[in-house]
Amino acid sequence: MDIERIRLKNNEIKKKRGVFEKISLYITLLEPKSARRVFDFIDTFFQTELNSKVFKIKFWDYNVAEQYFIIYYLKLHFGLNQKYSFFEKFVEDKRQQYQNADAITEFDDWSDAIYKNRRSLVRQFKKVEKTTERRFKELINLNVPYQRYDEYYRETHFDYRIPLYCKKEEFREFFLREMQEFITKRDAEDMFRNSFESVNNRNLVKLLYFEVGGKAEIVKKIKEISNEYSERYLHPNKKWIAKYNNIEFKKLSERQQKLTKKIEPPTRVTHIDFSKVFYNAFPALRDMYPTKDIFLKKYQSNIAIRKR
Repeated sequence: MDIERIRLKNNEIKKKRGVFEKISLYITLLEPKSARRVFDFIDTFFQTELNSKVFKIKFWDYNVAEQYFIIYYLKLHFGLNQKYSFFEKFVEDKRQQYQNADAITEFDDWSDAIYKNRRSLVRQFKKVEKTTERRFKELINLNVPYQRYDEYYRETHFDYRIPLYCKKEEFREFFLREMQEFITKRDAEDMFRNSFESVNNRNLVKLLYFEVGGKAEIVKKIKEISNEYSERYLHPNKKWIAKYNNIEFKKLSERQQKLTKKIEPPTRVTHIDFSKVFYNAFPALRDMYPTKDIFLKKYQSNIAIRKR
């Protein structure tokens, strides 16, 4: 059974049964070599002194089952709110090393940094742990062969943002209010930065991991926000871009013009364009389609993706 057929089956099962919350997850569900990879990662990760950049880069090299248990066992090793844990022993061993080297002052700086790293990692865990758990349970429910776990969730994003160069704060308030119906304010702010193009937005577009009840909620919100943007914000932004390209851009020096570029004006912005930025934010949408191209085909889009 190929990946697309499995996903179609997955969608049918979801409609009938919902999320597979009753499935229990144990490390023995993994192949032995895969379980070993989980603990090798944790061991190596402590050797890097919980470097969050290492986690961001290396975490996605593992299949979804391994990802789930990496987070599960890292949290146990961290021993949050526990007096005795591997983390506390790790810190105490370091204190002894610094003390033996007569460098206890340097230990205080090291200790502050390692606790800060742990707090940062716990925040990162919260962003993805629900997604990894849901995906793992879905694979089990669908009887996907373990050897195919690596290829099942291969994600790519749309390198695209909705233009929002004027009336930004006004639209931002509307967007945050609408999105807080099913995600937190902090998550809504992250999605806003990831989804809308502005003069000062220098961040790269990335995949986000917001879990919601189901696809229907997302599709409804796509249409509501898209309609509001098209009715009240598209025309002012087209005017702003035209003015910038025809007047402001020409005021720049030749060197500045080489370092920047004119802004490509949108001919229109539809709910299909908004579906791209929602695709980037919600794994529930991404998981229903093997590739982003099939996702676009599903929405019958003939709009070219604007590259930044």
